[in-house]
Amino acid sequence: MSRRRLLLLIDFDETLTSTDTLSHLVATAYTLQGPDVLLPPWDYFSSTYLCDYDTYAKEFPAESRRTLEEERRFLEGLRAVERASVERVEAAGVFRGLDRGVLVRDAAKIGGMMKEGWREVVTGVVGSGGRAAVVSVNWSRAWIRECMVGVEGEVRVFANEFVVGGEDGRLSGRLDRWFGGEDGGIWTAGDKVKVVRDFIGGGGQKEEEKALVVYVGDSVTDLLCLLEADVGVVFGRRLDDVCERLGVPIWDGLVAGNTGRGGLSRIGHWRELKAWIDTV
Repeated sequence: MSRRRLLLLIDFDETLTSTDTLSHLVATAYTLQGPDVLLPPWDYFSSTYLCDYDTYAKEFPAESRRTLEEERRFLEGLRAVERASVERVEAAGVFRGLDRGVLVRDAAKIGGMMKEGWREVVTGVVGSGGRAAVVSVNWSRAWIRECMVGVEGEVRVFANEFVVGGEDGRLSGRLDRWFGGEDGGIWTAGDKVKVVRDFIGGGGQKEEEKALVVYVGDSVTDLLCLLEADVGVVFGRRLDDVCERLGVPIWDGLVAGNTGRGGLSRIGHWRELKAWIDTV
C-alpha cells in the first residue's frame, strides 16, 4: 500500500455505485407505504425538480461561465432548487412513518449496485494508517452504511439523513440539516467542499499537512472537491464539458508515483486507483 499517509474522500452515487441509488430508496418507500397512502407519483417530483433546474440554468448559460469562480457561484445558486425539491418530498410525506432500518435493508435487497474493487482500496488505505470518508448529497447516511456493510476499518459518512420523529421511532418525513437552519442540508458542491475541508483538518494540522488528499467523484457536484484535493480522480465523462470550458485538463489514467501533474485523472475501475496508490 502507499508509503504516504492518505486521506481518501469518496462520492457515493455513481462513484462507489454503478447507478444513482435514490431510485432504490424511493421505490422501496412507495412499496412500504402501500396503496392506502396517497402520494403523488415520483415522476411529479423528478420532473418538477428538472423544470426548476432548467429555469435556473437558463439565467446562467454555460457559455457565460468561463472561470472557476463563475462556476462556483452557479453551483451555489442551486441551493434554492435543491431546497425546494427536498421540501416538496417532505411535505408530501413520501418517507413519513416508515422504519428507517427496514427501508434501507429492503432497498439494499435490490442488489447489484456497488462497483467492484472499492472495498480493497478503502480497506487498504485505512489499514495502512490513512483515513477514509464518503461525502455525498445522498439522502441517507444509514443507506450508505448499509451498502458498505462489511468494510474493514472506520469509514466516516457525511451525507443527509431521514429524521426519526416521535416515540415510535419512525421517520418524520423530514431530512436533517447538517449545517443547521432550513438551508443547511448537504445539497451543493459548496457544501461538499466544506465537509472535505473539515475532514482534512480533523486529524490535526501538523499530522494532516503531510498527508496526500485524494478525492474520487463523477459529477459536477464533485468538481470543487476534486480541485481541492491533491489528486482528483474521476469516473466517467460527466465532467468533460465543464472541465473543457474551464480549462481543467482530465488525463486518462493515473501515472505511477505522480501526485502533482495538475488537472484531474480519469479511471474506469477501482483497481486502477489501488495500483496507483501502491506507487506513491
